[in-house]
Parts: sequence; C-alpha cells; structure tokens
Amino acid sequence: VVIWYRDARTNVEIGDVPNLTWWNAALPGRNMAGRLEVKIDATADYTSKTLITGLTPGTEYGFSIGARRGRFKTPSSDTKKVNFVFGSCLGGQGFGRNLADHPDGEGFPIMSAMLNYKPDFFYCNGDWIYADETIHPASPQDYNKDRTSFIPPGMDNLPAAIDLDSFRNRYKYNLEEPQLASFLASTPMWNTADDHEIRNDYGGKKMEQNKEEADIYHAGIQAFFEFWPLQGPPEEPKRLYRSASWGPNVDLFVLDTRSYRAVHVNEDDDDDKPQMAYILGAEQMKWLSEGLQNSKATWKFIGCSIPLSYKTGHMDSDGWSDGNTDTTSGAENEVFTLLEQIHTNQITGVVFLSGDVHHPFCHSYDPFHTGEPLFYEIASTPFQALCLPVTEVDMSFNPTVLYAEGELGGEKYFNFGHVTIDEDGNLAFNVRDKKGASMFELNLPAPSMAN
Repeated sequence: VVIWYRDARTNVEIGDVPNLTWWNAALPGRNMAGRLEVKIDATADYTSKTLITGLTPGTEYGFSIGARRGRFKTPSSDTKKVNFVFGSCLGGQGFGRNLADHPDGEGFPIMSAMLNYKPDFFYCNGDWIYADETIHPASPQDYNKDRTSFIPPGMDNLPAAIDLDSFRNRYKYNLEEPQLASFLASTPMWNTADDHEIRNDYGGKKMEQNKEEADIYHAGIQAFFEFWPLQGPPEEPKRLYRSASWGPNVDLFVLDTRSYRAVHVNEDDDDDKPQMAYILGAEQMKWLSEGLQNSKATWKFIGCSIPLSYKTGHMDSDGWSDGNTDTTSGAENEVFTLLEQIHTNQITGVVFLSGDVHHPFCHSYDPFHTGEPLFYEIASTPFQALCLPVTEVDMSFNPTVLYAEGELGGEKYFNFGHVTIDEDGNLAFNVRDKKGASMFELNLPAPSMAN
C-alpha cells in the first residue's frame, strides 16, 4: 500500500517530520503494527508517498500521519465479494467546488455519496482536474450562467495551468475539499490520466514536438505523479499502465491512452480518415493481451479513459472511434486486434470501464456476430462537470446500447459508477446520481471460465 500525504508547514524543512503509523483496526487499543518516517520537503511541494509492506491479507487497517487519519482494507485470496466505485470528470466547464449555499451542499458532495457505499476501492478514469480551464467565481458560460464556484481567498479566479506551480494549485484546489479528502482517506484507489490533466485532447508525442508545449507537458506529468499515490517500475518510474487484483473475482488493467498515442495525421472533419495510427502502442498492447490471457479472475476490468464507440474531442479525433465501420485502419485496428484475441482464446468476463463523454452509458458488444456479447463497456461521467447529450454510436464493434442518457448543461446527470460482485461471482452495475440513487442497473451472471 502506498500512502500519499501533503504537509505545507514550512517547519518540515528543519526536522519536524511526521511519522506514519498503522494498526489492525479489528484489534482493540490501536496496537501499532508499524511506523515509518515520512520523507517530505519543498522539492515535491511537500507531498510524500510512503510504501507499506508486510501487511496481512484480508485485514482492515487504520493509519495516522501528522494530524490526518485514514483506513484501508487489504484483499486476500478469499475475498470473493467486491464493492467498488468509479468515474471521471471533476470540476470542468465552470463546475468548480460548490459554495455553502448550493442546494446539494458545499464542495464536491458526490464524494460523500460514494463514501456512503463503503467501497473496497475507487478507480478514477481521469479528468480529475481541468488544468486547461479557468475556474471563475461566476461561470461565464450560458449553459450554467447562474453557477457559482468557490475560489481560494486572495484570488480572483483559479487560472488554467501553464507551469508546475499552477498545475500543483489545481490539484490542491480539489484535494483540499473536505468531502473529497475524507473519501480518499478511507478508500484505496487506482487511477489513470485523461486529457484535461494537461491539455484538451493532448498526446505526449505531439506535445514533445514543440518546446513550449513540451515544458507544459512535463510540468503536468510531474504534478500528476506528485499528487497521486503512484509508483511506476524502476525502469519507467512515470509509467501509468499497470494491473491489480482484488481477490479471485477481480483483475483490473489500467490503460494509459495519452502517453504513447501516435501524432494526429490530419486534424480535419473527414470521418473516413483515421486520425491516429494507434493509441496504446505495441508494448502496452502486448502487456494488455498477455495480462488478459493469463488472468484467472472471474471479471477482467479494463480501465480506459476514452470510450470505444463514441467520437470524442476536437473534430471528433481524440478517441478510438473514427465514425465509420472499417476496423482495419487507424486506432480502431488496435481494439479489433485485441478483440480477435479475446474471441479466439475464449477469454470471458471482459468489461471496459470508460468515461470522457460527460454522460453515462452501458453497451454490450458482439463484434463477430455470434449472437452473444463478447464483452461489455460501462461508463460513468461526469462526477461534477458539464453534462452533454448522447451522440451517435459508432457501429464498428457491433455495440448494443443498453443504456445512455444525458442533456446539455445542468447537474441532473452528475453520476458515479458502482459495481458489486457477490460470492458466486455475479455482477451488478449501477449508474448512481450525485446523491447515490440508481439511474440504471445491469446484472450479469458469473461467466464460465473458458480461458
């Protein structure tokens, strides 16, 4: 377990370093299980990431660091029941932290709604900040002209990020919100990045081509890793794609759809012209293919920040979909190659966790026209950002729309995804609104383990 912490006191520079302690929460008296000194200084804006090892599987722990308290539970090979939440898109398009007089309450109230379900873990599908947008005290957009947002004292607005300090400020704006802080202190998590962590529709390779853009890109990536409990492998410390398991029923494969994608061929509105040759790249695709093939989990969740069958981004050129049904060219061919492997090797229980399009949806897919779904895609977005209407579905992978709804503006469709799996491996997926009420439910029986 990696514990993230930030302490902005200047006296940490002179030796007043906090300790991290943890204990088995099921035992009386808070008998300490371990203590570590936290390494913290101004270099990473007083953030720290401390790795705890040697924990007992299937155990709930409490921990303290400085004045903060938190809890987490470790999975075990016997952990068959699983309960997790997921989603994306927080604080965009003028929907910053609520003021105290908001009807739903101050801050980010959807975080309390998620915490009420006491999830085993949380998966964030990106757009956790909108670094490329300014948050104003009163929204300038017509679609939410009456919307007001909290702005830190002494500031006229929270400007878009252009350097390391301003990227850091955007993370602090979100993480200092009490309901969000409480949720994260009590919920283990995994996450990935989408475009608004840095720039709308960005790709790492494209931003590297221009020095000014490259400086922004590297500043954004540095802040991202400073403000999340992420530790990549020694050979690639800022690698995002990775996998995790939660008992015998859940494997999670987290994708990075931004760092390795090809540079756009031509940004225009020609629907018949694929804009990117690939999004994941050969190495990440190989890792995913092998991981799915080797997985013995009942359900294999693929965390993917962009959807499979909705066009997204500027000129509809930011995601997998290119608007036509040809799967042999462009980035769609990456997906189709993966689906061929899933089909040929009879890999069962594949579910994509998607976001980005600012409306929730649920699709089943039968790309080889067998009459039965090969896999599912479930999506939750936005947590708290501009809601959008549902657009036309790309039929390349033969999806069936089981659910999709949205409208422009307002807060009606703020939502999060909630997945539960029972001891027999049966899955229930709910789209829940900002107060936790179900908007849609899908129930799937445990698949037979053909692979």
